[in-house]
Amino acid sequence: YISSLAMDSPALAAGVRGGDVITAIDSQSVTSEKSLTEKLLGMEPEQEITMKVMRQGLDGFTEAEFTFALDHQPSN
Repeated sequence: YISSLAMDSPALAAGVRGGDVITAIDSQSVTSEKSLTEKLLGMEPEQEITMKVMRQGLDGFTEAEFTFALDHQPSN
């Protein structure tokens, strides 16, 4: 799950929230933190991605999808 986001991050601006559980990046399943990191490290800064997440609400979990450009590559 996403523990926090930078206040100026493109993901936050697109609507991604802390607590969201990432399930896919560009239609590729994310099954672990390692698989997420590997996918993001293979992408370029400013590359547009589509992220699917599960978000908990009052009625349980719902799926949400966000598209945004990456800011910069994450560190390991």
